[in-house]
Amino acid sequence: MRLNQRFFGQMHFEKGTPERLFCEGLRALKPSMSQYGFALRDVVPPLPGEVGGVLQVKYNGMLTVILWDEERRGFVAWSPRGRCYFSLGDGRSHPVTEYFNERHPGCGLAFIGETYVERRIGGRGYMTEFNRSMSVIKNPRGRGDVARIKFAVFDYAEATDDGYRRPGSYFDRLRELREGYGFAVGCDGGRVHLPDSLTVEGSFAAYQCETQRFWDEYMGERGFEGLVMHTEDGEAYKLKYRDTLDAVIIAFRMSGDRRQVCERCGARFDAFWLRSLAKRGEVRRGDWFDEEGRLVGGGGSSFVQEPLPECPLCGGGIVLTAWPVFGAKIALMTPGGDFVDIADGAQLSYISPILDLVEPLYEEGGYLWVRPEVVIEVSYQDLYVDRPRPVYGFKDGRYVERGTLNAVSLRPYGPRLRVDKGVNPSDLRLEQLSYYVERLRRIREAWRGVS
Repeated sequence: MRLNQRFFGQMHFEKGTPERLFCEGLRALKPSMSQYGFALRDVVPPLPGEVGGVLQVKYNGMLTVILWDEERRGFVAWSPRGRCYFSLGDGRSHPVTEYFNERHPGCGLAFIGETYVERRIGGRGYMTEFNRSMSVIKNPRGRGDVARIKFAVFDYAEATDDGYRRPGSYFDRLRELREGYGFAVGCDGGRVHLPDSLTVEGSFAAYQCETQRFWDEYMGERGFEGLVMHTEDGEAYKLKYRDTLDAVIIAFRMSGDRRQVCERCGARFDAFWLRSLAKRGEVRRGDWFDEEGRLVGGGGSSFVQEPLPECPLCGGGIVLTAWPVFGAKIALMTPGGDFVDIADGAQLSYISPILDLVEPLYEEGGYLWVRPEVVIEVSYQDLYVDRPRPVYGFKDGRYVERGTLNAVSLRPYGPRLRVDKGVNPSDLRLEQLSYYVERLRRIREAWRGVS
């Protein structure tokens, strides 16, 4: 499927190709969140005292793999979800793939890093807010947007007959990227570069002051996302402050009794099921949605409000039922892969592109349950600790309740799509909130018995 090609080539690739399988597999290689705790916004957490290594700046960008494409005779930039970006032959150049085309044609390596969008202030590189970065990367509005796209490469893999492998240690590969391929270090450098980094000798704990100064510049002043800590014994951790939460959408609450449903074919005339029918080609999207994604006849709601004399699909009679609302039920994951329900009401706009990614499965128990595939980032308030929360397994297209777990509940707001996150226990772990949960418990314990 061809997408925006005003400025450079873009395509989606179906699942199953070797390149896409390799890119999807990168999710399992992401660094873990630091076991030493979350940072506060302006203070790094305690660091390990027994090992040294390197600290790298983490960008607010999209995980990307740069691969040589023999058919195109040029490099392409892959995202883990199978979208592909590349230069076209008529001068419409993707700035990152063109960089590699000029310097390393035919190279058999897969360069792994993050595509991001730079803000240039006084000759220095600053980060662009995440959602704006994603918008520019996917659909730039002008040549000025294209010129801001950069690539921070932090690893590579070698092509072999049976896939890709990472040779040697991480530090060997980092040295080869810098010395063998000549990538400059730092976001203030050229189009493609290695992340800004701090080398730590002896122990990370001994470098706490240097790390804090590093944090102050890149997270505090320039707006980057966090740090990645690579230890000499092969471990990798992320150091981030947490005022947002990555979660998966699993359901939408049902409300009211005025949605129209065909009693013969079961067609439901709301924004969720009609989008699904349009994707399957059973209805024409233009008949039910305007160009901006508003439901025609919905008046801003999630269901068609104009009376239908009969089902427009099969001619059957119409009955009225409850309809799904735009407030999403979100969940985190246990290490075993189950879903822990932490909140209802992550409110989506009725023209949000997130709705086009949601796949409805069935309606039951007052909810429209959806396939657990869409990851969003939410801000939150009113965090409640030690609340019994339902735990669900997911198998064969259905959720099965598996009891409860003492976890948290909260009020989510400001949902934003995370295309770089996958539905797995690493990206959506329940421990994302552990730092604040423990702090609330300590406060509660300190004030227990005080009148």
